[in-house]
Amino acid sequence: MGLVGLSKLREAAGPGRAFGCFAVQDLGCMEAILAAAQDLELPTALCIGQSSWTSLAPLVSACRTAASKAQVPVAVHFNHGKSLGSVLAAIDAGCTSVMYDGSGLDLEQNIRNTRECVLVAHARAVEIEGEIGPLGTFTLDEARGFAERTVVDWLAVSVFRDWSFDEHFIKELAAIGPGLVLHGASKLEPEERARAIRAGVVKINAHSEIERAMASGLEYAANHARAFDSDSLRHACDCVRQTVSDLMRSYALL
Repeated sequence: MGLVGLSKLREAAGPGRAFGCFAVQDLGCMEAILAAAQDLELPTALCIGQSSWTSLAPLVSACRTAASKAQVPVAVHFNHGKSLGSVLAAIDAGCTSVMYDGSGLDLEQNIRNTRECVLVAHARAVEIEGEIGPLGTFTLDEARGFAERTVVDWLAVSVFRDWSFDEHFIKELAAIGPGLVLHGASKLEPEERARAIRAGVVKINAHSEIERAMASGLEYAANHARAFDSDSLRHACDCVRQTVSDLMRSYALL
């Protein structure tokens, strides 16, 4: 299917299952993520953010080119934009979807800023995700008001380590309307994450897991090689590929 938007990934994942949005740090990381997706024949999103090691426009261009050649549906998503300018830059670079993150602001300011970004994204026919904040810090009515007033396509929430898992609350959030996105899912137990997916989580972002896989791979290679070289990078990418494969299986409840 190649390059698509997030809604197409949701369709491809199927009901009761989620798809992953995986942090792309560089081209090797991108290739590892796509290789895992094609091995498993599962949809995926390549996630580009402020922490990527390569600058925005070249990385988006490379991701778009690679995604267009993939045999599975692939989106190119911009993560955690903190301003309208960053969202615009991601749209101009060619991201198929963008995220504005105003979760650090008070709710009213978050709604105003997110709505402004939504208007710009929708005018360019780009899907947009907005984040209300960590689970346990907002009410269901506040989440419903956020979604209705911003008209986001995707509603993001995040997990605090001390959040007491509440499957019913997740079901209520999923029923609001926009696709429900989970950030910080690595803080959940695997069984809780599966329950969250069954309750309606559609998209799961994976960032820390990718960073840990890269770091672990590089450390192993450094300890078993005479010098840091291309073999070290290949080993790190192999670690990313395995991590992404394991996560994809869990998101698809395989």
